[in-house]
Amino acid sequence: VGFGGLEFNDFIDAHRVLGISRMTSIERNQGLVHRLELNKPYAGMKILIGEARDQLPLVDWTIPAIIWLDYMDALTRDILRDVEYVVRKALPGSLLVVTLNADLGSALSARLEQLRTNLDDLAPTAVTKDDLADWGVADVQRSVLFEQADLYSNEKNKSGVHQILDIGYKDSARMQTWAGVLSSPVTA
Repeated sequence: VGFGGLEFNDFIDAHRVLGISRMTSIERNQGLVHRLELNKPYAGMKILIGEARDQLPLVDWTIPAIIWLDYMDALTRDILRDVEYVVRKALPGSLLVVTLNADLGSALSARLEQLRTNLDDLAPTAVTKDDLADWGVADVQRSVLFEQADLYSNEKNKSGVHQILDIGYKDSARMQTWAGVLSSPVTA
């Protein structure tokens, strides 16, 4: 499950390298439906049009999955709601990958306010504007994302999320990708 874009490059790689054949792409832009269908690389690929929060309930959650929520935005409560939905619905052993913008698109002096606007009561209270210099935004977003995913997983089945990836990179903006595996329920 992912956001394939017009060219579906990540889906092609997942099929070629991992042999994955059941794929679902969620696309926000309704004006691209015809082009997406034309560019779809595999007949069995399912394309869902609309916001992730509206389309995630249409995904088949009966098998373990690789879910890549590939956002261009900084972490927000809406993105965390998508993460919560996936963690609560995906089976243990599923891999959740989340890509976020780590710039906040603002000067250092305004980043703290933007972070608090984006995350509301989930913004860490101890964070200062100086903590958000350089890759500091990515550090805070990773911390909040991991804590929330782990919380949702523990509420679901008394098990956590095992973080396996946290990288930052810069193309046109500072970006970060985090990944975690949903663990199995703890048995007594």
